[in-house]
Amino acid sequence: DWIAGPFLNTTNSYALLTLREDLNCKGAFISNEINKNQIRTIKRPENFKLLYSIYHPILMMTSRQCFFQQTVGCKKPSIEDGCMLKCEKSTSITNVKGISFTVDKQKGGYPSIYNHEQFLNIDVVNDFAHLFDEFFIDLTDIGSGSKKKPDKLQLIHHFENVLNGVHESSVQLHEIVTVSTNAQYQQGL
Repeated sequence: DWIAGPFLNTTNSYALLTLREDLNCKGAFISNEINKNQIRTIKRPENFKLLYSIYHPILMMTSRQCFFQQTVGCKKPSIEDGCMLKCEKSTSITNVKGISFTVDKQKGGYPSIYNHEQFLNIDVVNDFAHLFDEFFIDLTDIGSGSKKKPDKLQLIHHFENVLNGVHESSVQLHEIVTVSTNAQYQQGL
């Protein structure tokens, strides 16, 4: 059994049906890039699990190119065979507006650039608790850059309370995660 993850950007009922019928998928994450009205039109296939990520770092770009040669001064002239498996680095770059973006490379992965904002969408819990079977939170520090890292136990406590209908926890989460967005949920593609 497998579940189609959030990077598949599943956006409609036809994609869900194809995942279930052609690929024997048992569930899927719905894309965070579609808005409330677009989610409302989604019809779940029978015996199919729907999931939504309500908190995570926002991945902007993943590349096979090494970003560290120009940022932290990696001495290698180009990516070598061992880089992919052994290299693990993190830094940040700042644009002309003064906004810092995290550049992160994990062992076995490609370098990635993350938005300065975390995705935080609590509204979807209230709006679509009947549609989604599970809500996902990603507590990795990737993408948080130099920002103060929130207490993970406190975050989990507040997310659990949100799922149990405690409105004050929604307010607390927005106070803890000071740089966040759910603009996609409001505007969509």
